[in-house]
Amino acid sequence: SSIVGNATVQERFGVLFQGSNSVASPQIRNRGTMAGNICSALPSADSPPGLLCLGAKLVCVSSRGERIVDMEDFFLGPRQTALAEDELLKEIQVPEMPEGGRGAYIKLSMRSRMDLAVVGVGVVVAVSDGVFRDVRIGLGSAAPIPVRARRAEAALLGEKVEKKTIAEAGRIAAESSTPRTSHRASAEYRRLMIEALVKRAIFQALDI
Repeated sequence: SSIVGNATVQERFGVLFQGSNSVASPQIRNRGTMAGNICSALPSADSPPGLLCLGAKLVCVSSRGERIVDMEDFFLGPRQTALAEDELLKEIQVPEMPEGGRGAYIKLSMRSRMDLAVVGVGVVVAVSDGVFRDVRIGLGSAAPIPVRARRAEAALLGEKVEKKTIAEAGRIAAESSTPRTSHRASAEYRRLMIEALVKRAIFQALDI
């Protein structure tokens, strides 16, 4: 809740604001932390897609000292992290947004609150002279761990901002994802929603 209510987060890190505001209910947000949301290591967690887009680093601490782990290296599998048995997550380091960067997070769930994401998509994009200069796409529930959609990012980087190009990036993100079938949704449905939500999140970030 402190993240959701923070003016700096609201103004400069929209992808984190929207992701944090998507976590469960106000009661749970009042008690829970972003660190806990990360360390649960659920593929569907709402914080990781945005943090992946921002290139966050995690400070892990134990009696042996501290070490810094890149967000992309933290998740080893469902409910498995790079934390050793005697380590705690002490700090989340979030770099500044890229120059001119704008972000968005969209969560698809069966209920508006109190439900895990069927698919979660975070994006950070920066555009100059009508061309994508920086593109980052983070996906939840698209693989056994939260992941970056690297192929889809590459498809947009250096390209003009056009709806057909953005649509192609959504298709590539879905094609390269490896979601599972569960009681919430089939893998096929998740891929369809990844394609749709990547496009929608980019449109939302760019306000087009």
